[in-house]
Amino acid sequence: MKQHPGYSPASLHNSARLTLTLGALLLGAAACRSTVPKENLQAEWDALMGVNPTDIAISAVPADRLPKELRPSVLREAMRDAMLVHRYSPLAFEYVDGGQALEASTGRADAGPPVVRLDLAISAFESAGYSFSNRIRVAGKFLFTDTRTSQTLATVHADIPVDLSTEYRRQVPLDEAVRIAARQFVLTALEPMPLRRIEPAK
Repeated sequence: MKQHPGYSPASLHNSARLTLTLGALLLGAAACRSTVPKENLQAEWDALMGVNPTDIAISAVPADRLPKELRPSVLREAMRDAMLVHRYSPLAFEYVDGGQALEASTGRADAGPPVVRLDLAISAFESAGYSFSNRIRVAGKFLFTDTRTSQTLATVHADIPVDLSTEYRRQVPLDEAVRIAARQFVLTALEPMPLRRIEPAK
């Protein structure tokens, strides 16, 4: 059989090996581009359920680790909405920020359930991912504290890649995308929170 100039069984074998190697590298690169952090939620609600608070004092969110496009109040307002959905009564932000004795806001300190303080610390807010993966990864810790005893009632660790594919197709600008991601992060992280039990009047 007449062979094409420059080809031999050895060169064909080497060419096939090179093609397989390049294919593997391309697949590996594609896999790296598509890899995003997996959603991670960890929470234990037993102590909070036992206290069954009515009033929640939501602290202001520190601006550390937030992108410049995001006002911290967006996260705080999202937490307020989440508390309302779960039948809790969030105290007015002005009251919380005024430095009043929160444990006594329902009357005497020994009457009824305590006020619970809710704090959020953001550990990561990767907004750069919006332009190439259509996702914004947000990670943080929610802390529920009994204001009478300073006991931690619940801790929520959340690491969530928020899918913003629809917003990207609609050409939503980055500043709006980060607001949407921030709200979605809070609502997703606090969705498993137990509903406040409505106790019958005695």
